[in-house]
Amino acid sequence: MNTEIDISNITLQTARLTLRPWREADLDDFYEYASVDGVGQMAGWKPHKDKNESREILKRFIEHKKILALEYQGKVIGSLGIKEYDEEGYPEFREKKCREIGYVLSKDYWGRGLMPEAVREVLRYLFQDVGLDVVFCGHFLRNVQSARVQEKCGFRHYAYGRFETKMGTVEEDEVNILTKKEWEAALKNRDGCRLLLFDLDGTLLRNDKNISPAVLKAVRDCREKGVLVGVATSRGEQIALSILEELKPDLLIASGGAVVKYHGRYLYRAEFSGEETRRMIGVAREVCGLDCEITIDTMDSHYWNYRVDPKKQDPTWGDSIYTDFQDFREPSLKMCVEIFEEEQAKRLAERLEECDCVRFSDGYWYKFTKKAATKERAILEMCSACGIRTEEITAFGDDYADMGMLALCGRGIAMGNAVEAVKEKADLVIGSNEEDGIAEYLKWNFDI
Repeated sequence: MNTEIDISNITLQTARLTLRPWREADLDDFYEYASVDGVGQMAGWKPHKDKNESREILKRFIEHKKILALEYQGKVIGSLGIKEYDEEGYPEFREKKCREIGYVLSKDYWGRGLMPEAVREVLRYLFQDVGLDVVFCGHFLRNVQSARVQEKCGFRHYAYGRFETKMGTVEEDEVNILTKKEWEAALKNRDGCRLLLFDLDGTLLRNDKNISPAVLKAVRDCREKGVLVGVATSRGEQIALSILEELKPDLLIASGGAVVKYHGRYLYRAEFSGEETRRMIGVAREVCGLDCEITIDTMDSHYWNYRVDPKKQDPTWGDSIYTDFQDFREPSLKMCVEIFEEEQAKRLAERLEECDCVRFSDGYWYKFTKKAATKERAILEMCSACGIRTEEITAFGDDYADMGMLALCGRGIAMGNAVEAVKEKADLVIGSNEEDGIAEYLKWNFDI
Protein backbone atom coordinates (compact mmCIF):
# COMPACT_ATOMS: atom_id res chain seq x y z
CA MET A 1 0.00 0.00 0.00
CA ASN A 2 1.04 3.60 -0.50
CA THR A 3 2.20 5.29 2.68
CA GLU A 4 1.30 8.95 3.15
CA ILE A 5 4.33 11.23 2.87
CA ASP A 6 4.50 15.02 3.09
CA ILE A 7 7.90 16.46 2.20
CA SER A 8 6.92 20.11 2.69
CA ASN A 9 9.08 20.42 5.82
CA ILE A 10 11.80 17.94 4.87
CA THR A 11 15.40 18.91 4.11
CA LEU A 12 17.95 16.19 3.38
CA GLN A 13 21.68 16.77 3.14
CA THR A 14 24.37 14.77 1.34
CA ALA A 15 28.05 15.46 0.83
CA ARG A 16 27.31 17.73 -2.16
CA LEU A 17 23.55 18.19 -2.35
CA THR A 18 20.65 19.69 -0.44
CA LEU A 19 17.29 18.04 -1.13
CA ARG A 20 14.42 20.31 -0.12
CA PRO A 21 10.89 21.43 -1.09
CA TRP A 22 10.56 23.56 -4.19
CA ARG A 23 10.17 27.34 -3.90
CA GLU A 24 8.77 29.94 -6.28
CA ALA A 25 12.24 31.49 -6.40
CA ASP A 26 13.51 28.31 -8.13
CA LEU A 27 11.69 29.17 -11.37
CA ASP A 28 14.71 30.35 -13.35
CA ASP A 29 16.81 27.31 -12.38
CA PHE A 30 13.89 24.98 -13.14
CA TYR A 31 13.25 26.43 -16.59
CA GLU A 32 16.98 26.44 -17.38
CA TYR A 33 17.30 22.65 -17.20
CA ALA A 34 13.70 21.64 -18.04
CA SER A 35 13.81 23.49 -21.36
CA VAL A 36 16.86 21.60 -22.61
CA ASP A 37 16.25 18.97 -25.27
CA GLY A 38 17.04 15.43 -24.11
CA VAL A 39 16.29 15.93 -20.41
CA GLY A 40 12.52 15.55 -20.05
CA GLN A 41 12.23 12.91 -22.75
CA MET A 42 14.14 10.49 -20.49
CA ALA A 43 11.25 10.81 -18.01
CA GLY A 44 8.41 10.98 -20.53
CA TRP A 45 7.76 14.72 -20.94
CA LYS A 46 8.64 17.32 -23.55
CA PRO A 47 11.09 20.17 -22.92
CA HIS A 48 9.32 23.22 -21.47
CA LYS A 49 8.47 25.64 -24.26
CA ASP A 50 8.57 28.79 -22.12
CA LYS A 51 8.89 30.00 -18.55
CA ASN A 52 5.12 30.18 -18.10
CA GLU A 53 4.91 26.42 -18.55
CA SER A 54 7.67 25.95 -15.99
CA ARG A 55 5.83 28.28 -13.61
CA GLU A 56 2.62 26.22 -13.79
CA ILE A 57 4.45 22.96 -13.21
CA LEU A 58 6.49 24.45 -10.37
CA LYS A 59 3.22 25.55 -8.74
CA ARG A 60 1.99 21.93 -8.82
CA PHE A 61 5.30 20.71 -7.36
CA ILE A 62 4.82 23.02 -4.39
CA GLU A 63 1.14 22.15 -3.92
CA HIS A 64 1.46 18.38 -4.18
CA LYS A 65 4.28 18.16 -1.60
CA LYS A 66 5.93 15.05 -2.99
CA ILE A 67 8.81 16.32 -5.16
CA LEU A 68 12.16 17.49 -3.80
CA ALA A 69 14.42 20.02 -5.48
CA LEU A 70 18.08 19.07 -5.84
CA GLU A 71 20.25 22.03 -4.91
CA TYR A 72 23.96 21.97 -5.77
CA GLN A 73 26.24 24.88 -4.85
CA GLY A 74 23.23 27.19 -4.47
CA LYS A 75 21.58 26.19 -7.76
CA VAL A 76 18.66 23.83 -8.38
CA ILE A 77 19.79 21.24 -10.92
CA GLY A 78 17.07 18.59 -10.80
CA SER A 79 14.22 16.97 -8.92
CA LEU A 80 13.46 13.75 -7.09
CA GLY A 81 9.84 12.74 -6.62
CA ILE A 82 8.38 10.38 -4.01
CA LYS A 83 5.19 9.34 -5.75
CA GLU A 84 2.56 6.64 -5.38
CA TYR A 85 3.29 3.25 -6.90
CA ASP A 86 0.78 1.25 -8.95
CA GLU A 87 -1.21 -0.62 -6.28
CA GLU A 88 -3.51 -2.28 -8.83
CA GLY A 89 -0.62 -3.47 -10.96
CA TYR A 90 1.25 -4.94 -7.98
CA PRO A 91 -1.40 -6.22 -5.52
CA GLU A 92 1.14 -8.56 -3.90
CA PHE A 93 2.52 -5.55 -2.02
CA ARG A 94 -0.80 -4.47 -0.46
CA GLU A 95 0.39 -5.47 3.02
CA LYS A 96 3.69 -3.61 2.63
CA LYS A 97 4.44 0.07 3.11
CA CYS A 98 5.57 1.22 -0.33
CA ARG A 99 6.35 4.21 -2.52
CA GLU A 100 7.95 4.86 -5.89
CA ILE A 101 10.68 7.37 -6.68
CA GLY A 102 11.58 9.13 -9.93
CA TYR A 103 14.20 11.71 -10.80
CA VAL A 104 15.45 14.20 -13.38
CA LEU A 105 18.86 15.88 -13.55
CA SER A 106 20.12 18.85 -15.55
CA LYS A 107 22.13 17.74 -18.56
CA ASP A 108 25.01 19.97 -17.46
CA TYR A 109 25.52 17.76 -14.40
CA TRP A 110 25.32 14.28 -15.89
CA GLY A 111 28.26 11.96 -15.19
CA ARG A 112 29.25 13.41 -11.82
CA GLY A 113 27.62 10.83 -9.58
CA LEU A 114 25.15 13.36 -8.19
CA MET A 115 21.97 11.39 -8.81
CA PRO A 116 23.13 8.18 -7.07
CA GLU A 117 24.17 10.39 -4.17
CA ALA A 118 20.69 11.92 -4.00
CA VAL A 119 18.86 8.60 -4.40
CA ARG A 120 20.89 6.98 -1.61
CA GLU A 121 19.93 9.72 0.83
CA VAL A 122 16.25 9.55 -0.12
CA LEU A 123 16.35 5.78 0.38
CA ARG A 124 17.81 6.34 3.84
CA TYR A 125 14.99 8.76 4.61
CA LEU A 126 12.28 6.43 3.29
CA PHE A 127 13.52 3.28 5.01
CA GLN A 128 14.92 4.76 8.21
CA ASP A 129 12.76 7.81 8.93
CA VAL A 130 9.47 6.95 7.22
CA GLY A 131 9.65 3.19 7.79
CA LEU A 132 8.84 1.93 4.29
CA ASP A 133 9.19 -1.77 3.43
CA VAL A 134 9.67 -1.44 -0.34
CA VAL A 135 10.67 1.32 -2.76
CA PHE A 136 9.90 1.06 -6.49
CA CYS A 137 11.88 2.78 -9.24
CA GLY A 138 11.58 2.42 -13.01
CA HIS A 139 13.28 3.50 -16.22
CA PHE A 140 12.68 3.33 -19.94
CA LEU A 141 14.64 0.46 -21.45
CA ARG A 142 16.52 2.90 -23.67
CA ASN A 143 17.58 5.02 -20.68
CA VAL A 144 20.80 3.24 -19.77
CA GLN A 145 21.99 6.10 -17.55
CA SER A 146 18.98 5.75 -15.27
CA ALA A 147 19.37 1.98 -15.24
CA ARG A 148 22.95 2.42 -14.03
CA VAL A 149 21.86 4.78 -11.24
CA GLN A 150 19.37 2.24 -9.96
CA GLU A 151 21.89 -0.58 -10.18
CA LYS A 152 24.43 1.43 -8.17
CA CYS A 153 21.82 2.15 -5.51
CA GLY A 154 20.94 -1.51 -5.01
CA PHE A 155 17.68 -1.86 -6.93
CA ARG A 156 16.93 -5.20 -8.57
CA HIS A 157 14.72 -6.17 -11.49
CA TYR A 158 11.10 -6.96 -10.70
CA ALA A 159 9.05 -6.62 -13.90
CA TYR A 160 8.84 -5.21 -17.40
CA GLY A 161 5.98 -3.01 -18.50
CA ARG A 162 4.68 -0.29 -20.80
CA PHE A 163 4.52 3.38 -19.79
CA GLU A 164 2.22 5.99 -21.36
CA THR A 165 4.20 9.24 -21.53
CA LYS A 166 2.96 12.82 -21.48
CA MET A 167 4.22 13.07 -25.06
CA GLY A 168 1.51 10.69 -26.29
CA THR A 169 3.89 7.78 -26.77
CA VAL A 170 4.24 4.39 -25.10
CA GLU A 171 7.66 3.34 -23.77
CA GLU A 172 8.89 -0.10 -22.83
CA ASP A 173 10.11 0.17 -19.25
CA GLU A 174 11.68 -1.85 -16.46
CA VAL A 175 10.34 -1.77 -12.89
CA ASN A 176 12.93 -2.29 -10.16
CA ILE A 177 12.49 -2.62 -6.41
CA LEU A 178 14.56 -2.38 -3.25
CA THR A 179 13.35 -3.78 0.08
CA LYS A 180 14.27 -2.49 3.50
CA LYS A 181 16.06 -5.76 4.31
CA GLU A 182 18.14 -5.51 1.15
CA TRP A 183 18.98 -1.89 1.93
CA GLU A 184 20.00 -2.73 5.50
CA ALA A 185 22.19 -5.61 4.31
CA ALA A 186 23.97 -3.35 1.82
CA LEU A 187 24.43 -0.73 4.53
CA LYS A 188 25.97 -3.32 6.83
CA ASN A 189 28.41 -4.37 4.11
CA ARG A 190 29.41 -0.75 3.54
CA ASP A 191 29.99 -0.19 7.23
CA GLY A 192 32.23 -3.28 7.26
CA CYS A 193 35.03 -1.44 5.43
CA ARG A 194 38.45 -2.36 6.82
CA LEU A 195 40.69 -0.84 4.15
CA LEU A 196 40.57 2.38 2.14
CA LEU A 197 42.61 1.97 -1.03
CA PHE A 198 43.54 5.02 -3.11
CA ASP A 199 45.09 5.53 -6.50
CA LEU A 200 47.47 8.52 -6.45
CA ASP A 201 47.48 10.75 -9.55
CA GLY A 202 44.04 12.15 -10.31
CA THR A 203 42.60 10.57 -7.17
CA LEU A 204 44.32 11.12 -3.81
CA LEU A 205 46.53 13.84 -5.30
CA ARG A 206 45.35 17.17 -6.61
CA ASN A 207 46.66 18.35 -9.95
CA ASP A 208 49.55 20.06 -8.14
CA LYS A 209 50.61 16.56 -6.92
CA ASN A 210 49.82 17.30 -3.28
CA ILE A 211 47.24 15.83 -0.94
CA SER A 212 44.83 18.57 0.13
CA PRO A 213 44.65 19.30 3.88
CA ALA A 214 40.96 18.33 3.92
CA VAL A 215 41.60 14.95 2.32
CA LEU A 216 44.62 14.25 4.51
CA LYS A 217 42.64 15.02 7.67
CA ALA A 218 39.69 12.87 6.57
CA VAL A 219 41.93 9.89 5.82
CA ARG A 220 43.72 10.26 9.15
CA ASP A 221 40.39 10.48 10.97
CA CYS A 222 39.32 7.20 9.37
CA ARG A 223 42.57 5.58 10.46
CA GLU A 224 41.87 6.68 14.04
CA LYS A 225 38.61 4.73 13.75
CA GLY A 226 40.62 1.60 12.98
CA VAL A 227 40.36 1.64 9.17
CA LEU A 228 43.54 0.67 7.30
CA VAL A 229 44.86 3.00 4.61
CA GLY A 230 46.45 1.83 1.37
CA VAL A 231 47.75 3.24 -1.90
CA ALA A 232 47.63 1.48 -5.27
CA THR A 233 49.59 3.41 -7.87
CA SER A 234 51.35 2.96 -11.19
CA ARG A 235 54.22 5.01 -9.81
CA GLY A 236 57.33 3.22 -8.56
CA GLU A 237 57.74 2.65 -4.85
CA GLN A 238 60.43 5.25 -4.19
CA ILE A 239 58.53 8.01 -5.99
CA ALA A 240 55.28 7.03 -4.30
CA LEU A 241 56.78 7.05 -0.83
CA SER A 242 58.33 10.47 -1.33
CA ILE A 243 54.80 11.80 -1.88
CA LEU A 244 53.26 9.86 0.98
CA GLU A 245 55.56 10.78 3.84
CA GLU A 246 52.65 12.50 5.58
CA LEU A 247 50.19 9.69 4.97
CA LYS A 248 52.37 6.68 5.90
CA PRO A 249 50.07 4.08 4.33
CA ASP A 250 49.66 0.64 5.87
CA LEU A 251 49.62 -0.90 2.39
CA LEU A 252 51.46 0.10 -0.79
CA ILE A 253 50.81 -1.38 -4.21
CA ALA A 254 53.34 0.21 -6.58
CA SER A 255 54.46 -0.05 -10.22
CA GLY A 256 50.93 -0.87 -11.35
CA GLY A 257 50.72 -3.99 -9.16
CA ALA A 258 54.26 -5.35 -9.49
CA VAL A 259 55.03 -4.66 -5.81
CA VAL A 260 52.92 -5.20 -2.70
CA LYS A 261 54.19 -3.96 0.65
CA TYR A 262 52.22 -4.27 3.90
CA HIS A 263 53.42 -2.58 7.10
CA GLY A 264 56.92 -2.36 5.67
CA ARG A 265 57.10 -6.03 4.60
CA TYR A 266 57.15 -7.13 0.96
CA LEU A 267 54.35 -9.57 0.21
CA TYR A 268 54.72 -9.82 -3.56
CA ARG A 269 57.09 -8.80 -6.35
CA ALA A 270 56.74 -9.47 -10.08
CA GLU A 271 60.12 -8.67 -11.68
CA PHE A 272 61.49 -8.99 -15.17
CA SER A 273 65.03 -10.32 -15.30
CA GLY A 274 67.81 -8.09 -16.57
CA GLU A 275 67.75 -9.84 -19.95
CA GLU A 276 63.96 -9.56 -20.18
CA THR A 277 64.23 -5.85 -19.46
CA ARG A 278 66.90 -5.40 -22.14
CA ARG A 279 64.71 -7.22 -24.68
CA MET A 280 61.62 -5.12 -23.81
CA ILE A 281 63.56 -1.89 -24.34
CA GLY A 282 64.90 -3.19 -27.65
CA VAL A 283 61.44 -4.16 -28.90
CA ALA A 284 60.03 -0.78 -27.84
CA ARG A 285 62.71 1.02 -29.85
CA GLU A 286 62.23 -1.27 -32.81
CA VAL A 287 58.46 -0.62 -32.91
CA CYS A 288 58.30 3.00 -31.75
CA GLY A 289 61.63 4.44 -32.93
CA LEU A 290 65.08 4.72 -31.43
CA ASP A 291 64.25 8.09 -29.87
CA CYS A 292 61.06 7.01 -28.10
CA GLU A 293 60.84 8.06 -24.47
CA ILE A 294 60.97 5.26 -21.90
CA THR A 295 60.90 4.90 -18.14
CA ILE A 296 61.89 1.85 -16.10
CA ASP A 297 61.06 1.09 -12.47
CA THR A 298 63.42 -1.13 -10.51
CA MET A 299 63.12 -2.03 -6.84
CA ASP A 300 65.40 0.85 -5.89
CA SER A 301 65.18 3.48 -8.63
CA HIS A 302 63.28 5.10 -11.46
CA TYR A 303 65.14 5.56 -14.79
CA TRP A 304 64.25 7.80 -17.74
CA ASN A 305 65.59 9.07 -21.06
CA TYR A 306 63.34 12.14 -21.49
CA ARG A 307 64.51 15.00 -23.67
CA VAL A 308 63.34 17.34 -20.89
CA ASP A 309 64.37 16.58 -17.31
CA PRO A 310 61.12 15.49 -15.59
CA LYS A 311 62.34 16.81 -12.24
CA LYS A 312 62.23 20.33 -13.67
CA GLN A 313 58.56 19.84 -14.60
CA ASP A 314 57.44 17.94 -11.50
CA PRO A 315 59.55 17.81 -8.32
CA THR A 316 57.68 14.70 -7.13
CA TRP A 317 59.85 12.66 -9.50
CA GLY A 318 62.44 12.80 -6.71
CA ASP A 319 65.75 11.08 -7.37
CA SER A 320 64.94 9.74 -10.84
CA ILE A 321 68.01 8.77 -12.85
CA TYR A 322 68.77 9.65 -16.47
CA THR A 323 70.08 6.91 -18.79
CA ASP A 324 70.16 6.41 -22.55
CA PHE A 325 69.10 2.73 -22.07
CA GLN A 326 71.74 1.65 -24.61
CA ASP A 327 72.83 -1.36 -22.55
CA PHE A 328 70.37 -1.38 -19.66
CA ARG A 329 70.20 -4.83 -18.05
CA GLU A 330 68.81 -4.36 -14.57
CA PRO A 331 65.89 -6.42 -13.26
CA SER A 332 62.77 -4.28 -13.48
CA LEU A 333 59.18 -4.07 -12.33
CA LYS A 334 57.63 -1.86 -15.01
CA MET A 335 58.41 -0.21 -18.32
CA CYS A 336 56.46 2.78 -19.63
CA VAL A 337 56.68 3.97 -23.23
CA GLU A 338 55.35 7.15 -24.80
CA ILE A 339 53.51 6.13 -28.00
CA PHE A 340 51.60 8.65 -30.09
CA GLU A 341 50.18 6.24 -32.67
CA GLU A 342 47.58 3.73 -31.49
CA GLU A 343 48.64 1.22 -34.13
CA GLN A 344 52.22 1.30 -32.79
CA ALA A 345 50.93 0.70 -29.26
CA LYS A 346 48.92 -2.27 -30.49
CA ARG A 347 51.97 -3.75 -32.27
CA LEU A 348 54.14 -3.30 -29.20
CA ALA A 349 51.56 -4.97 -26.96
CA GLU A 350 51.41 -7.90 -29.40
CA ARG A 351 55.22 -8.21 -29.45
CA LEU A 352 55.36 -8.08 -25.64
CA GLU A 353 52.65 -10.65 -25.15
CA GLU A 354 54.07 -11.65 -21.77
CA CYS A 355 53.15 -8.18 -20.45
CA ASP A 356 50.01 -6.48 -19.18
CA CYS A 357 49.61 -3.28 -21.20
CA VAL A 358 47.43 -0.34 -20.13
CA ARG A 359 47.32 3.24 -21.42
CA PHE A 360 47.18 6.23 -19.07
CA SER A 361 44.44 8.69 -19.97
CA ASP A 362 46.38 11.91 -19.33
CA GLY A 363 48.84 11.49 -22.19
CA TYR A 364 50.28 8.94 -24.60
CA TRP A 365 52.02 6.71 -22.09
CA TYR A 366 51.53 2.95 -21.86
CA LYS A 367 52.66 0.78 -18.96
CA PHE A 368 54.06 -2.74 -19.35
CA THR A 369 54.30 -5.05 -16.34
CA LYS A 370 54.30 -8.82 -15.91
CA LYS A 371 51.06 -10.31 -17.19
CA ALA A 372 49.92 -11.05 -13.63
CA ALA A 373 51.11 -7.71 -12.25
CA THR A 374 47.87 -5.73 -12.05
CA LYS A 375 46.36 -3.79 -9.20
CA GLU A 376 43.62 -6.37 -8.77
CA ARG A 377 46.10 -9.28 -8.61
CA ALA A 378 48.12 -7.33 -6.04
CA ILE A 379 44.98 -6.82 -3.94
CA LEU A 380 44.27 -10.56 -3.99
CA GLU A 381 47.85 -11.28 -2.87
CA MET A 382 47.44 -8.84 -0.01
CA CYS A 383 44.06 -10.27 1.00
CA SER A 384 45.47 -13.79 1.06
CA ALA A 385 48.40 -12.76 3.26
CA CYS A 386 46.53 -10.41 5.62
CA GLY A 387 43.13 -12.02 6.09
CA ILE A 388 41.21 -9.11 4.56
CA ARG A 389 38.31 -9.87 2.23
CA THR A 390 37.87 -7.91 -0.99
CA GLU A 391 34.33 -6.94 0.08
CA GLU A 392 35.91 -5.17 3.08
CA ILE A 393 37.85 -2.78 0.80
CA THR A 394 36.66 0.57 -0.52
CA ALA A 395 38.78 1.57 -3.52
CA PHE A 396 39.10 4.96 -5.23
CA GLY A 397 40.40 5.58 -8.77
CA ASP A 398 40.18 7.62 -11.95
CA ASP A 399 42.07 5.92 -14.79
CA TYR A 400 41.97 2.79 -16.95
CA ALA A 401 44.45 0.94 -14.73
CA ASP A 402 41.99 1.32 -11.83
CA MET A 403 39.03 -0.37 -13.51
CA GLY A 404 39.81 -3.90 -12.35
CA MET A 405 40.48 -2.69 -8.82
CA LEU A 406 37.15 -0.86 -8.57
CA ALA A 407 35.26 -3.87 -9.92
CA LEU A 408 37.03 -6.27 -7.54
CA CYS A 409 36.61 -4.40 -4.27
CA GLY A 410 33.46 -4.30 -2.17
CA ARG A 411 32.90 -0.67 -3.04
CA GLY A 412 34.48 0.95 -6.10
CA ILE A 413 34.49 4.76 -6.10
CA ALA A 414 35.27 6.81 -9.22
CA MET A 415 36.43 10.41 -8.98
CA GLY A 416 34.40 13.09 -10.72
CA ASN A 417 37.38 13.65 -13.03
CA ALA A 418 37.63 9.94 -13.93
CA VAL A 419 37.44 8.74 -17.51
CA GLU A 420 33.95 7.59 -18.51
CA ALA A 421 34.88 3.92 -18.67
CA VAL A 422 35.97 4.04 -15.01
CA LYS A 423 32.75 5.78 -13.97
CA GLU A 424 30.76 3.03 -15.66
CA LYS A 425 32.60 0.36 -13.63
CA ALA A 426 32.22 2.19 -10.32
CA ASP A 427 29.52 1.78 -7.68
CA LEU A 428 29.57 5.52 -7.06
CA VAL A 429 31.02 8.69 -8.61
CA ILE A 430 32.10 11.42 -6.18
CA GLY A 431 33.56 14.91 -6.47
CA SER A 432 36.81 15.41 -8.37
CA ASN A 433 40.34 15.40 -6.97
CA GLU A 434 40.25 19.21 -7.11
CA GLU A 435 36.95 19.35 -5.18
CA ASP A 436 38.06 17.31 -2.15
CA GLY A 437 35.71 14.57 -3.31
CA ILE A 438 37.41 11.96 -1.13
CA ALA A 439 37.14 14.14 1.99
CA GLU A 440 33.43 14.72 1.42
CA TYR A 441 32.78 11.02 0.83
CA LEU A 442 34.69 9.95 3.95
CA LYS A 443 33.00 12.56 6.14
CA TRP A 444 29.59 11.46 5.00
CA ASN A 445 30.12 7.70 5.12
CA PHE A 446 32.37 7.34 8.16
CA ASP A 447 30.85 10.04 10.40
CA ILE A 448 34.14 11.86 10.90
